[in-house]
Amino acid sequence: VYMRVTSPESVPYDPIKDFDPIGSHTFFPLCVAVQANSPWKTFNDLIDYAKQNPGKLRVSTAGVGSTSNFDVEITKSLTGAEFTHVPFKGGEAVVTALLGGHVEMSYDIVGKFMPHVEAGKVRILLVSRKISFLPNVPTITELGYKRELLSGWHGLFAPSGLPEDAKKVLVPAIEKAVKNPETKAKIEKIGYAVEYKSPEEQRRLMMNDYETAKSIAVKLGLGK
Repeated sequence: VYMRVTSPESVPYDPIKDFDPIGSHTFFPLCVAVQANSPWKTFNDLIDYAKQNPGKLRVSTAGVGSTSNFDVEITKSLTGAEFTHVPFKGGEAVVTALLGGHVEMSYDIVGKFMPHVEAGKVRILLVSRKISFLPNVPTITELGYKRELLSGWHGLFAPSGLPEDAKKVLVPAIEKAVKNPETKAKIEKIGYAVEYKSPEEQRRLMMNDYETAKSIAVKLGLGK
């Protein structure tokens, strides 16, 4: 789920109580990207500079309350670095701002940056989750920090109270489809990480992400 904080009053359902997870299938990792000609070759280089120059580095994200915004806040908390947040309203503006030199760094979905990485214009320094086609790019815990950044994910849900007979058909079918090697290869080719999560694991993932996002949203003045 690519999370964005919104007013609870505008949502006509409770996403926790009104739906039952029936299996998740893909993650879309976020990343920290800089221009290829920037002086920062590694994430640690970038953090060292940011700590020596608080607020000087501008970072574009998909908006206030987006997963990328939360990952910036997690990064700041873990590292002690300070950035100047430049939020956009999603889309390609996050990448365009980086390519145009309007910001020094960006947090967004890996897939958005890959064409520019392949063109030699962008360097990816960090990913929120390991991905097969960037095996040498670390996650933040691989660099010694105590927790991972958030990643977006796709999961399947059914109305709460789905009969057990239906679950016995749907859940194994979803797992089989996700673990199909041919399907996995096609999905990873477009920038996603394929990883099956059972309904129980999916619920834990959802609740952990929710609690993380809620605490950050409160800190940012976006919720209670």
